[in-house]
Amino acid sequence: MPNCQCDKYEDLEMLRKVISNRIKESKDLKKKLKEIAKSEDKEHQLWVCESCGQTWQSSRAWNWGNDLYLFKVPPVFLDEWLKQPYVQPDELLIYVGGLSEFLKQGFEKGEEKCKKDGCADKTIKGLAICLKHHIESLQKVRLLPQEPVGRWFKPYIEENFKPNL
Repeated sequence: MPNCQCDKYEDLEMLRKVISNRIKESKDLKKKLKEIAKSEDKEHQLWVCESCGQTWQSSRAWNWGNDLYLFKVPPVFLDEWLKQPYVQPDELLIYVGGLSEFLKQGFEKGEEKCKKDGCADKTIKGLAICLKHHIESLQKVRLLPQEPVGRWFKPYIEENFKPNL
């Protein structure tokens, strides 16, 4: 397919304006790509540029009005992608932002061992659990953003987006 412009598009930076801009660009970009798979829930599609072979995923950014946007992803076997599409940059942005604000409060370690079975970490002062389990409990009741779901890939590698607890 002539008119390949895949090199024009960078990996998405973790900024709201970058995701907003990609949402706007995706309508035209999608016209230059071929859809090769759709997730069971129909939220994600896998695309390929027939000219250069670049693989793309489209997903919906719920915090931006559930608008569709495209982002570059590594090649993957279709059956593997259908089992687990790639993690979405918009969800990473929301996750990191919410967690960063929460962690700015600062937490002092207590002297006791966390009360969760099998956990050897120290509690947070004033609580019976460690910081990791405190975050998990707040995520369960939706007071903190959920950890993004999906297949992690460069440049969005898990170690860069998980807090050092």
